[in-house]
Amino acid sequence: MKNLFFLLLLLVTASCEINVMQPGTNGDAVVPDANARIARKLNVGGTNGKTVYSEDKYEYNQKGQLTKIDHWGRNSTGDMELYNYDEFVYNDQDKLIQKRSFMRNQAGVFQQLWVMSYEYPTLNQQIETQYIIEANTKALFPQHRIETVMEQGKKARVVQYYHTGQLFQKSQETVYRYEGGRLIAEQNLNSNGGASTVLQYAYKGRTAKVEEFMASRPESISEQSFQYDSRGRLIRTEVTKVNPIYCIAMAPNSATIYEYVD
Repeated sequence: MKNLFFLLLLLVTASCEINVMQPGTNGDAVVPDANARIARKLNVGGTNGKTVYSEDKYEYNQKGQLTKIDHWGRNSTGDMELYNYDEFVYNDQDKLIQKRSFMRNQAGVFQQLWVMSYEYPTLNQQIETQYIIEANTKALFPQHRIETVMEQGKKARVVQYYHTGQLFQKSQETVYRYEGGRLIAEQNLNSNGGASTVLQYAYKGRTAKVEEFMASRPESISEQSFQYDSRGRLIRTEVTKVNPIYCIAMAPNSATIYEYVD
């Protein structure tokens, strides 16, 4: 399966003539900083590309740990309104152990609907399990599970499972490939291990072009543009091309803007 993954990447790269490590006019290709602390994330679009549709605000404790994310969106009158938030809980070893999500109900009251628990079987492994909270009994019902495996401080493999009512069953696996400290490919595999989609990252200066391909087709089904600052922090992503047959949920000319704590 590993050999099939790399063969597929070579075929897709050759067909699109992507030079992953091509230098840009504003210096060598950026090395993204995945650990920068986000302060605010804005989703924008519209005819002028500047209309704010939603906004996320991030809070941190004195140790620099993420403690809360407020999610704001447009209500029926067009005003921005807080509609849900997430709280993060750590143990004495500063390990994340819970993420609690609260949603505003029709009465305007925030109610906890689900909780994520985190386990660390090994130093390089994290298991995240989502539980839905039953409103009356407060009983926890497992919904899905995500297993993340790290290598050399970077995400190497992510396996997703859904709960059938009796046990967890594998639904998807993503394998990540790096070069020079940069993520250059994501390979998505279905529950049977077959290739479904590939994302390729081509860096030039402080920008990256991200193309998504179906495993069975040479043409890209979506394209995004990533922009970074001089410190390698992602400051803007924009959807530049969409094949409506395959990417119904992606809107062309929509963008996400990131601001940072420091």
